[in-house]
Amino acid sequence: MQSLAHQTCRALNQFSGIHPIGKSRALLWQGLYDWLDGKPLKAKKNWELSLAAAKELSMPYDEALVYHEIGRHATGSERDLNLARANEIFERLGVALDANI
Repeated sequence: MQSLAHQTCRALNQFSGIHPIGKSRALLWQGLYDWLDGKPLKAKKNWELSLAAAKELSMPYDEALVYHEIGRHATGSERDLNLARANEIFERLGVALDANI
C-alpha cells in the first residue's frame, strides 16, 4: 500500500506541474503521506505550502481541506483554531462537513 500511495503522490505532483489548480491538493496528500510515514515536520511543511497554493488561486474549498487536515493532526488550541477555520469556510460554501472529526 505504501508503494501505491507514493506512486499516487508522484502522479499528483506531475499533474500539478501541468495544471496549477492541482498543486494544493497534491501537497495536501503528500503531507498526509509524510505524516503516515513518520515525518510530521515534512507533513506540516507540505500542508503550509498547500494552504498557500489554495489561497494564491482563491480556492476556498481546498483551503478548508488543508485547515481540516492540519487541525486533525494538531493538539490544543492549534487544533481548535484550525478546525474552526475549516468549519467557517465549509459553512460559507454550504458544505455539510463537521471538521471537528
